[in-house]
Amino acid sequence: MRIVLIGQAAFGEKVLQTLVDRGEEVVGVYTPPDIPGKEDPLNQLAIKMGIKHFQPKRLRNPEVFTEYITMKPDLNVMAFVTDIVPVIFLSRSR
Repeated sequence: MRIVLIGQAAFGEKVLQTLVDRGEEVVGVYTPPDIPGKEDPLNQLAIKMGIKHFQPKRLRNPEVFTEYITMKPDLNVMAFVTDIVPVIFLSRSR
């Protein structure tokens, strides 16, 4: 199953690590943009694991959905999401 993880912080990092440890196929990670001087641990783990990672200002931007659908996800996992996730992300199926 192709999974996209949307989240942030240490909780999101733990969720990603758990998914990978269970052998799940995480094809992309979305986090908010880093705050200057403070990198998001979820984003850093995605980089370390070689997983596609994105840090858009808003998930509602049309180009974000365009890149999202190229990953052909089967499932979204939300882990401490503070942005509004568009309905199109939640209702999208392959």
